[in-house]
Amino acid sequence: MSASASKKARKPSPEAARLRNQKRRDQRAAAKVTVKVTAVTAVKKTKKSKKAKVQVVEQPAVVAAPVTGKTLPFVVKESYLSIGMPGRPFQMTSAHPMFEQLADVLRNGQFDEVPKLVITAEGLANRTAGKVTFEKGVISYEGTEVHSTLASYICKLADEGKDVAKFVLFMDNLYKNPSKDSITELFDFLTRGLTGNEPVPITDDGCFLVYKAVRADFKDCHTGTINNEPGQVVMMPRKRVDDNRRNECSNGLHVCRRSYLSNFGSGGKVMEVKVNPKDVVSIPQDYNSAKMRVAEYEVLRELTKDTERSVIETEGHKRMNQSMVEVFKERQELLAAVLAHSNIKRNIRDGKIAETTIRKMTFGRLEKLYDSLPKKEEEKAAPSGPFTTAPQGALHGNPLRASREAAGLSIKKMAEALDITVSSVYKTEKKNTVTQAAFDSWMIAIQELTETKAAVSFPKPVYSRITMGKARGVFDALNTAPVAL
Repeated sequence: MSASASKKARKPSPEAARLRNQKRRDQRAAAKVTVKVTAVTAVKKTKKSKKAKVQVVEQPAVVAAPVTGKTLPFVVKESYLSIGMPGRPFQMTSAHPMFEQLADVLRNGQFDEVPKLVITAEGLANRTAGKVTFEKGVISYEGTEVHSTLASYICKLADEGKDVAKFVLFMDNLYKNPSKDSITELFDFLTRGLTGNEPVPITDDGCFLVYKAVRADFKDCHTGTINNEPGQVVMMPRKRVDDNRRNECSNGLHVCRRSYLSNFGSGGKVMEVKVNPKDVVSIPQDYNSAKMRVAEYEVLRELTKDTERSVIETEGHKRMNQSMVEVFKERQELLAAVLAHSNIKRNIRDGKIAETTIRKMTFGRLEKLYDSLPKKEEEKAAPSGPFTTAPQGALHGNPLRASREAAGLSIKKMAEALDITVSSVYKTEKKNTVTQAAFDSWMIAIQELTETKAAVSFPKPVYSRITMGKARGVFDALNTAPVAL
């Protein structure tokens, strides 16, 4: 018999080879192995050598026994843990609030739960918004640790395993306030909301919600000239708002907590308004610091529409008795519902309305527009789900153009009043953000041109006639309604 024939005769059968290979795999899965981790350290290329230095480090790893057909390498120590997630290793120290929970899951071999817990842990471990960072249980602003009631509250939420991203965003907006006194006073104002029986809800776009009492026609109680219908943004120059908290009643836009509502007298309406913490100017010491003067706010909805004012004054509105209200998410869903409506799609397609115009609408205007549209049964409930391209809202962007148009002023008139070129006015309106000084100069120019000392309210108010039916009538109403100041 030839040598080749002998080798062919000794070749194992396919079944025997499969069983042998399976046995080897089982042995490797059950044993501890040493993994060589190769780390390539980049170095500058020189004329003598263009190669990179390679460092080989040996470290112990645990290869988990198969659980529901899955394996996952991990290391759990007293002070840290490490997981070999597919495509991205994950490490965590014992200071993390989810350390024990994740360590127990790994020790018990519940690997199906690991990806979900890792995503949650990553969200809690590090949150950054602008110059504010929450990392390893410490809140910092520009690298300096923050010690305040709000900072302690955020850390407490993190210890409970809750998402603190919205509160970190709120703190970033707060530190954009140009007045250190205003920041300190707002901390005092919020303390009662966080620990007492008068909640001041934080919104998911980094603002907060408070009450505003107005007349039956939505005009302000003091001058009777400022429109406060849902969807309106009311603003005035910050420099014209009294920043002395010792002055109980003075210039400024007034909003309040629940306990102060009765001081506006009986009757009228109660509105839910959103304030960016950067626009808070002063919080008077009277009435247990229950009201504040601000430079700008957005009117979201009428609360007395579904709840009696007497109930709101004694118990508060159910929406306002929360620590967090997802206004941004609500706006996303509402905007998605409006853009998905067949009438809106047709009007956008026919060029009767621009999609960008709808996207820029305030929450109140979107709600009115949606309510006015004819609905089939399947369209009556606004669809849920993320709509990530929606803008954050009127209190975050550049309001200059909207305020000028609401006052019925041309670019040329604004240029003359500000003593700048028409081109400069146009470019300023196109900027993403504006400085406080530029904003104040703009508002003062509008007040002088319109001969009013009251605040500016925009967009143009939308009256009840837009609820009569079809979308085209809605758009006509939006474009022809008179100016409100």
